[in-house]
Amino acid sequence: QVQKDGGVYIEGKKIPAEQLEKALAARIKDPKKQPVMIEADKKTDFEHVVAVMGVVKKLGVTKMGVGVVEEESSRPRGRR
Repeated sequence: QVQKDGGVYIEGKKIPAEQLEKALAARIKDPKKQPVMIEADKKTDFEHVVAVMGVVKKLGVTKMGVGVVEEESSRPRGRR
């Protein structure tokens, strides 16, 4: 998930920008078949999302989606 400040989280853990490619590569076993969903806070500058998309594409992923999520404080309980 990409936060509005540009921070990237994978499975709830903040990933430093310089480690993002390695962290994603460890989770993507079959880039031609495994889809990747990038979630972003609705107030996130799109440049942050595009940067993550670039890393995902560099890893050879061919199926990618982008979703918008509400800010953490306004999400209903029980949702991720």
